[in-house]
Amino acid sequence: MQYRTERSLLVDCLKALAALLIVLHHLAFYGPMGDKVRPLVPNLWDWLADDARMAVQVFLVVAGFLCARSIAPTGMLQASLLPAARGRFLRVALPYHVVLVIALACNELARLILPHPSISAPPTFGQVLAHVLLLQDVLGYESLSAGLWYVAIDLQLFILLAVLLQIGRRAEQVLRSSRAKRPPDASTSRPPSSTSHTPVLLVAFAGLASLLYFNRDPEWEPWGVFFFGVYALGALAWWSSRDPNGGWWLVAMTACTVVALSIAFRERLVVALVVALLLGICARRRPSTEPAAAQGLQIGHPDRLVRATRWLATNSYAIFLVHFPICVVVNAVFTKSAPHTPAWQAIGIMAAVAASIAAGALFHARVESPILRRLSHRPAGAMPQAPVAS
Repeated sequence: MQYRTERSLLVDCLKALAALLIVLHHLAFYGPMGDKVRPLVPNLWDWLADDARMAVQVFLVVAGFLCARSIAPTGMLQASLLPAARGRFLRVALPYHVVLVIALACNELARLILPHPSISAPPTFGQVLAHVLLLQDVLGYESLSAGLWYVAIDLQLFILLAVLLQIGRRAEQVLRSSRAKRPPDASTSRPPSSTSHTPVLLVAFAGLASLLYFNRDPEWEPWGVFFFGVYALGALAWWSSRDPNGGWWLVAMTACTVVALSIAFRERLVVALVVALLLGICARRRPSTEPAAAQGLQIGHPDRLVRATRWLATNSYAIFLVHFPICVVVNAVFTKSAPHTPAWQAIGIMAAVAASIAAGALFHARVESPILRRLSHRPAGAMPQAPVAS
């Protein structure tokens, strides 16, 4: 089945805002420029250094939402498992490997300009190999660049979701086969649903297990199962929008998350739940007779702000990938060459943000988009949605 997807203004806003917050978080948390700028706006800077990192939860929820929309719009996996996993690996790994080269080069350049603790030490062969295989955190190696962990986790999350959907698809087929052999019984008949419930329930139970157990234990953080509860919230938000009784799915999703919060409160989980509810509510199916402008997910106003948001969202994954090496170099240049006054270092912060956005746009145009175009010629189902950029 070919499923038509629509551009979501809400999703674009979430991705654009989250990408900017992550850039500012790293500038506030790492590097000497942030220390010099803090006296200008201490409360804001402390929030950026500590709490803005929760924008990653937005990425995770949106990634689950888009992934469910792409590979299992009705809850049933639309592609074969291995081609889908291979397509996802190529989609995330090929740009990631280019970013890895950029990170190594920028680290060496920044070290030549101005050695600083925020710059990674020269890597070992094992460290580089672990990064190439996306196993750096699993094997306990220090990351060569902030944010690289997300790529490895995204791949794990996709594979885990696809495996659960595959198991759910087989179980659904068995259940349907057994029902077909029974005589019809009006008392047990159910209204038709646009969602396959067995795979969705399997994902929901796995997500609940993550929230109740794995997400509470930092030892599991290198593994996708630690983040799967948040990822599943995004997927469930999508499926709830396709089911006539999807409102009850949102209620159940909220109740389970509240239970997990009552056992161990986590602010990041509150953020994830709010984002998932926003996506689920705004994505509720509208009658096909409604005009496009009335459908909450579609962009129907070509004003400058919407175009800018859409452009920034399109480049958000690339910005997320390349911003930290760029910020490391800008930190080194401004710290060595500019006066160490808050005002001058604030100019450096703005320069780093602008350079990160420009580098992300260039990376998207010259690296990510050509890879997407090349992969788009592969068989259907081999290239799912981008982690945070589609």
